[in-house]
Amino acid sequence: MRRSYHINVVAVKFASERVGNLANESVFRDLEATYRFEAGDVLLVTGMENDVFTFSGVQKTSDHEKKRAGFNTLLKNMLNRKGKDRAVKE
Repeated sequence: MRRSYHINVVAVKFASERVGNLANESVFRDLEATYRFEAGDVLLVTGMENDVFTFSGVQKTSDHEKKRAGFNTLLKNMLNRKGKDRAVKE
């Protein structure tokens, strides 16, 4: 995945655990190096945004851009707040 799509698989929800078991819907598992993906597996991946969209086959829309901008603003505000908190403590 890393060489072909420039993404890293972080974890997986196994299809065999998802079928008829709502308790495991939110549980991601570590991935063994020998595991072979099955239809219905859900992957948690990381990588450059465009690479993730390309791999997933999902077309990027203006809604994605709006959410990204909102998330970036949130992160900047959090970082600025931490910097102010450190300055006050010193």
